[in-house]
Amino acid sequence: MLLLLVITFLPTKGFAQTQEFLSQQEIDRLITNNDVISPTSRVTTLDEMNLIENYYEENPNAMDENIEEILEKLNLDQVEIIPSEKVDELNAANKIQARGSVSLGSVVFRNMSHSNTLFYTSLYARNAGLSSIDQIGGRVYGYAMLPNTNYSTIVMNNFFNETYIKPFIDRKIGSYNIAHYKNKASFMADYVVKDGDIVLTPTPAGVEFNGIK
Repeated sequence: MLLLLVITFLPTKGFAQTQEFLSQQEIDRLITNNDVISPTSRVTTLDEMNLIENYYEENPNAMDENIEEILEKLNLDQVEIIPSEKVDELNAANKIQARGSVSLGSVVFRNMSHSNTLFYTSLYARNAGLSSIDQIGGRVYGYAMLPNTNYSTIVMNNFFNETYIKPFIDRKIGSYNIAHYKNKASFMADYVVKDGDIVLTPTPAGVEFNGIK
């Protein structure tokens, strides 16, 4: 009977997993929020990109028009545009390569490739420590240049959340692709690392495609 009582009060794996994780709302509050990357950024659809591309192809003088006026003509004034140099600056700051690990955990892009129309990559959660990390969560953003312009727009905004990442193993978060229109395109991952009471917001990771000449 004594043995049974002792076993009853021993902590179990299931008990340990009841600890609190950051919610999607909490993660979104912690990661970057500016005019280049933001959890609330609207995604421009492929149909909208095609409408813009067709407008430039059908109107020889379109290059002389203001992009905001063109979007208004096409009833696309809700499309969010970002000067491409701002995206380039963020890409440069993030080193735009598969990133190394921070002390607690990180994410890394791998398996970059492209076709005539799409840019592909995969994102992994990395743990270089000696014990499991409780949580790595954030967002993957995809950026593409609006056809025939010097502006970029967000074409992907996906939330991710990984828990109990084991040491020395890179866990695949997902595979992604975006249309590049033979221009520059990039992926960025902004994320939070939580382990116990420690919460870190590392520099976003990123990878870039330079277009097809």
